[in-house]
Amino acid sequence: MKKIILSVLIVLFSLNMQAQKVERHEISVFYGRLSNMELYGYGIEQIANLMAAVTGVPKAHVVSIGSMGLSYFYRLSNMVSLGVMGAYMHFFDANTSENRNYYRYATAMAGVKIYWYQREWFRTYSMFAVGTLYRDEKVAKGFRVAGQLSLLGMEFGKRFCGFVDLGVGDMSVAYAGLRVKF
Repeated sequence: MKKIILSVLIVLFSLNMQAQKVERHEISVFYGRLSNMELYGYGIEQIANLMAAVTGVPKAHVVSIGSMGLSYFYRLSNMVSLGVMGAYMHFFDANTSENRNYYRYATAMAGVKIYWYQREWFRTYSMFAVGTLYRDEKVAKGFRVAGQLSLLGMEFGKRFCGFVDLGVGDMSVAYAGLRVKF
């Protein structure tokens, strides 16, 4: 009996998915806050301020512009998309007037997105991406592994969408943006 019920549910689910028109391509622009690098930067600021208290050097005040990014995903099926995404983050010391550059990061990742609830004007998904992050700091330059896990993504709209992603990683804990599908 369980096998029959499961078979009926799978058939109904697949019929529902086939009935919806799927735009295959999507391009997104986004802005986010509290990436791993921002948390790292604020930690470095606190260590620098602790050292400043001991040595008498002026305190640092690290300011982030946040994470600005761009992504492209290709829809393989109604539930699965594959794509690439990139982001740029810039930090500076607000107390210094001459060279305000503190450090910069650029991230490029490949990812997979799984849509798990879809309606005409609203969709939810989860996304996992892995790639590389380039560090341009005064003391260290180079590449390291980067990742992003968006536990809950929400999309509002049809071809032109607004979206919000909540998760953890090198893109941001929370980011929002605009997406176009074609």
